[in-house]
Amino acid sequence: MICMEIFGNGFWIIIVQAENKYKRMSEIVKHKSPAYKSWYFMNRRCSSIKAKDYKFYGSRGISVCQRWTIFDNFYSDMKDSYLKGMTIERIDSNKNYSPENCKWATMSDQFNNRRNSIRIKHPKTGEIKGLAQWAKLFGISRWTAFYRFKNISKKFEEIFK
Repeated sequence: MICMEIFGNGFWIIIVQAENKYKRMSEIVKHKSPAYKSWYFMNRRCSSIKAKDYKFYGSRGISVCQRWTIFDNFYSDMKDSYLKGMTIERIDSNKNYSPENCKWATMSDQFNNRRNSIRIKHPKTGEIKGLAQWAKLFGISRWTAFYRFKNISKKFEEIFK
């Protein structure tokens, strides 16, 4: 007998109620889930020299906390905040993968959290955002904002006029 449980946050699991098939089937389901893929590639880019992105992670000393070397622990810590279409992101891109430093984010959010992103502080509110985020809020292209930042002025009012 097969029972499927779907969680509101996009995670799902299939439970096979047959003694000898439970472990094998649960492993198959795990490997197809978005959470498992995020976990697998997170570990790979931090620990395998063969990984295409190792130079940006493992070779810089970025690692995965010991607890998260086991998928079930990672899943337990992160499942409640997962939304469909999100990927794992480090809040501080210079620190390791751990429950305290990770969240689920869109690709757009991740783009703005890169080490080479230009961050600008709003002069009145003190809020800090990436150049591309401010450009979107002010209705100008990020390329226009970048050009103004590099060639005209570093002042907020001049970039986003």
